[in-house]
Amino acid sequence: MALFRRRDPAALAAADTELTAEERAAAAGLKAERRRTLELRLLTTLVLGPPVLALIYVGGPAFHLFGGVLAVLLLNEWRRLVDLKGGLWTTIGLALGAVLGAAAWMAGQGRFDVALALVATSAACAGFVHIQGARRRWLGAGVVYVGLPILALIWLRARPQGLELTLWLMLVVWATDIGAFVFGRAIGGFRLAPRISPNKTWAGLGGGMFSAAVVSMLIAVLAGGRELSDLGWIAAAGAMLAVVEQIGDLVESGVKRHFGVKDSGRLLPGHGGLLDRLDGLLFAAPALVIMLLLTGGLIAEGL
Repeated sequence: MALFRRRDPAALAAADTELTAEERAAAAGLKAERRRTLELRLLTTLVLGPPVLALIYVGGPAFHLFGGVLAVLLLNEWRRLVDLKGGLWTTIGLALGAVLGAAAWMAGQGRFDVALALVATSAACAGFVHIQGARRRWLGAGVVYVGLPILALIWLRARPQGLELTLWLMLVVWATDIGAFVFGRAIGGFRLAPRISPNKTWAGLGGGMFSAAVVSMLIAVLAGGRELSDLGWIAAAGAMLAVVEQIGDLVESGVKRHFGVKDSGRLLPGHGGLLDRLDGLLFAAPALVIMLLLTGGLIAEGL
């Protein structure tokens, strides 16, 4: 059935001894390519992970500046993804990115009202750019898609328990991606969204939720949380964020499929672009802000 994950050529090569030489060569090449991609991803993570964690730990102006630079890079990657290329669009993208960078800095100074106004104004201005309606909407959507998560990250880091919350968010996102990959490959089964991302399965989603919940409980225990209610809250919050993270992944995959693009960029070897690596985080960060506002900080008490 189309909803079930198909076995890849590498698996078939191991199970079927009657494959032709060409099929065996193709399977071996695919396996080698996947190994190289995995090695590149690991190397990129080892190189870039520590500086990012250091900026989160330091916080303050350094983290706000990092958020501004990230906004510029993400928005311009989005611009290229939705096929708005050329000198004019580069200028427009950089200008809008600079406004988002200013919004990130204002948020870092505690002026979230001004920051949100800048994001809204930028999105509205992008909607009035003299291009075809569909492209105009894509450009405006990109401003919101990038701007709100950056402000959410700065808001989280500025909380009294901002360091714990931000690091927990990052670990939940990583645990979700790893759990979804491992459980999805090991179990397979029904596909989650075959038309958008054929490799994602419901088993992978469940594995991501389970991994996020377990990591969240471990963090709560290490942070001194011993009450069962604390562990329950933090585990449930981690599982819910895992669902949101996977939705973010699917949304970005849908945009890439719509525009016929494999990767959003080439900035990160093995990963593709920044959007490819941060797609889940761009949804999970605002979701965590909403959860904290709705629960009155109850989740933070478990950390």
